Amino acid sequence: MKKSLIGLAVASLLLTVFLVGCGGSQEAAPSETAAEPEATAEATTEEKTPLDSQALLDAVFAVCPIDLSQMDNIKVGAEHDGKVEVTFDSAAGPFSYTLDAYTGEILDKTEPEVSAEVKAADPTEEAINACFNSLDGYNGGAENIKVKFVESDGAQKIEVEFDWNGEHHDMLYDPATGTIG
Repeated sequence: MKKSLIGLAVASLLLTVFLVGCGGSQEAAPSETAAEPEATAEATTEEKTPLDSQALLDAVFAVCPIDLSQMDNIKVGAEHDGKVEVTFDSAAGPFSYTLDAYTGEILDKTEPEVSAEVKAADPTEEAINACFNSLDGYNGGAENIKVKFVESDGAQKIEVEFDWNGEHHDMLYDPATGTIG
């Protein structure tokens, strides 16, 4: 009987040591689990980063009735409440666009009346925009952009080279037809 009591005491001692080593009783586990969703929510919020300035400008350039060569004093504001404001001046007047900082969606815009004379586009800007627009999923971020006029098939064309999404692109734009060849 003495051996049974000693065995019971040793088993009780081992159980106590095990519980202390594991952080106490099972009641502590739910409070630790309850804290986990908050940490996950914080991590998700921290992972969400606004688009860079170039991506935001590309979204504006895609809808703006004038091209880059006609814009002065371009400003990209800081992100505030998930929004970014892009403003610039032109011969037609001031432009203002409010964009979703995370998607680039244009939420609001103020554009002056643009005459046909002001709309006359720079062919190099047309070429660059046409090339970018021809890419599936293009959302800004092209680098090392090079543009040059070349003669091809007896006609003046514009060659546009750039790197995007880990690939080098070399495209030929025909300003007479507005097509990429």
